[in-house]
Amino acid sequence: MIDDYRGRAEVRRVLKINDRIRSELREATDNWPMLHKGILPALNRPLLLILILVSNLQLSTARISHHADALGSSANQTNAYKTGERLIYNISFAHIPVAAHAELEVVGRKDFNGRDGIELRAHLETVDIVNAALLALDDDFISRIDPVSGLPFYFAQIKRPPMNDPSAELTSSPSAPLTRVLNVASGAFDPLSAIYYLRALPLAIGARQRFRILYGSEIVEAEAQVRGAERINTNIGVFNALVVQIRVRNDQRLNDYRPQIYFSDDANHLPLLITIQHPAGEIRAEIASFEEMGSPTPNPETKRASPPVATRSVERLVPRGDLPFSPNEQLNFRLILGPTEAPIGRITLQARPRARYFDRDALLLTLTAQTSSESARLFSLNDRINSYVDPLTLLPFRIELQMREGSWSLTRTITVDQDRGLALQDDGKRIEIPVGTHDLLSVVYALRSFDLTPPKRNAVAILAISRPRTLYVTALQRTTIELGGQRIRAIELALTTDDAEGDKHQLRLWVSDDRRHLPLRLSAMTPFGPLRADLEIIPLIEQ
Repeated sequence: MIDDYRGRAEVRRVLKINDRIRSELREATDNWPMLHKGILPALNRPLLLILILVSNLQLSTARISHHADALGSSANQTNAYKTGERLIYNISFAHIPVAAHAELEVVGRKDFNGRDGIELRAHLETVDIVNAALLALDDDFISRIDPVSGLPFYFAQIKRPPMNDPSAELTSSPSAPLTRVLNVASGAFDPLSAIYYLRALPLAIGARQRFRILYGSEIVEAEAQVRGAERINTNIGVFNALVVQIRVRNDQRLNDYRPQIYFSDDANHLPLLITIQHPAGEIRAEIASFEEMGSPTPNPETKRASPPVATRSVERLVPRGDLPFSPNEQLNFRLILGPTEAPIGRITLQARPRARYFDRDALLLTLTAQTSSESARLFSLNDRINSYVDPLTLLPFRIELQMREGSWSLTRTITVDQDRGLALQDDGKRIEIPVGTHDLLSVVYALRSFDLTPPKRNAVAILAISRPRTLYVTALQRTTIELGGQRIRAIELALTTDDAEGDKHQLRLWVSDDRRHLPLRLSAMTPFGPLRADLEIIPLIEQ
């Protein structure tokens, strides 16, 4: 809670001085794909380095100088372009522990309209306070490169409406990609291909390389120097790392940010950590997950295994068959209080694609809930839940909570050992739980795979913040509800617990009467009156 308070205080301080910087960030983001058309803003804007951090723009449109032989060799002679490799990063800013997420992936080598190439993809998304107050970003990037030189011949950006944009609907699709075909002979890199080219260099302590970075009509002279080696601890293991310092030779303000990149000292040259010393606070992109097709995490120091612990024999209630939701499924709900139809807030659920998170094969489920500024005077809500779950059972192994409801607030990370029946909070508290326990978010997705034929009753263990409880999911009846001007066949569910007053809040959930069991409506009784969350759908679109 102290870190949460400090983080929010830091944001308030930054917001007082950064109205101009926010507009510059949006301008820079909008203009990024037009890099080679000469209209990208100059690099003398401070928080533009948030984008530089994520995409390695210090080296993005580099023209390799005559000193290239000091570090470089052919790109196809390294391990930088392994098909199926996926890297995931958590990005922090000042006292905000998670400001953004980034993913990098080598899709593979194939023929593109008669041209041999390697396709690279990246995703960048700001979250929570940064998304709401500083920079809303949810973009994909595609780069197709020559397999010999590493130079791109195609680069596209796909911009999506931010998740906190009230105009974004459930069925909204990403905007058309902004594309630019690059001339390989020009020696220019886009931001994504530059990251992999730098990995392809045979980095050695003391080696230097100069780069000419073209931004619009301005050229920035930069130099990369391998200044030493350090041992660093990451989410995927302990590594010996090579520290590359980026210096900007003709712009002292940029040089003062002292950007550094830590690469694993092995054949992979994994970018483990990127740091920038911004006046408002340090920016760090730390690797959270590594996935390589058919291979384990590469060469970290072996961690000592925990001794085996006897497990309790408890039958797990797990989803049956294929999951009824697809990767990147996003559900938006309108919060409605009382008899009126005017929304007081919004809830968004999203299932991120299957990947490696914290060295585990997993899905990432997210929930954000927030009331509007007008409604906050009566009912204040600002919650976020991240649930990292097993892709087969949907049981969580890591839960991240950032919750603020009225005067009550909570920031907590919980690590769950399903085999041992233990949940460990970040404050050191240990909680014994039944094997097969869900959290408040994962159970919403798990129950969609349950047999919900009325009057079927399912029981499942859940971790209600810090206490294990039994949740009973009772299929009451088949019915029809109206949403978005449509009448939709649904199944009404009663959600009760094993508490003495297990139905105190009269929780009811309506799901679609089909294989998807899509959540349509949730209702509850509160001290302020009946509260419900209705799924946003576009009229006349079959759900």
